[in-house]
Amino acid sequence: MAELSRTSPQAPESWRAVRAIIFDIGRVIVSVNLKRALTTLGGGANLSPERVWTTIETDPRWREWQEGRIEPREWHKHLARRLKSTHTFEQFCAAWNSALDLEPILGEDLFQQLARRHRLVLLSNTDPIHVAYLEANFRFPRYFAARVYSCAVGACKPDAVIYRRAIVEARAAPEQVLYIDDAREYVEAGLQAGMQAHLFESAEHLLDMFRRQGHLEG
Repeated sequence: MAELSRTSPQAPESWRAVRAIIFDIGRVIVSVNLKRALTTLGGGANLSPERVWTTIETDPRWREWQEGRIEPREWHKHLARRLKSTHTFEQFCAAWNSALDLEPILGEDLFQQLARRHRLVLLSNTDPIHVAYLEANFRFPRYFAARVYSCAVGACKPDAVIYRRAIVEARAAPEQVLYIDDAREYVEAGLQAGMQAHLFESAEHLLDMFRRQGHLEG
């Protein structure tokens, strides 16, 4: 089990209290290859992937984009000016989405099994372009009863607002919700919100934890 984790005791009966499981997406369900996307986005100005990411991450409008306060075409125009890019909107979207690997980290069968016993919820800091791509190209969302995206909620992790929304969507008391994320800061925020939480390290470790706690058979 991951070092930063607070869950119920190992006795199977204690885990019957877990009614919902909340999953992060990036680097938990879907692999992220930022370098691939950033290389394309910075190619026109011969910018390194590191320089492109710094430009994006420190952009004063980055949080607005993640929280859904900027339309995709406006974000494209804004970033094109910053990066001196000549990409069309369609080319920009293709490059932006190339950060997401189509081969998932966690298999569809896992969510199929978990969904039989628990209400599943997605919780992610993401944007409208990635949301559209995820929903169109991956099968796992179909097993999730609710999706809590920062661009739809208007708040990003680790803001308490988005955790409260996720707990509402889980339709369970916070202590009956298990939250999975790969970012220590976000796991800590989930614990502060009253949920059980697990710091994702690998698919193998996560599946082992699920089996030991009685969430999965075999």
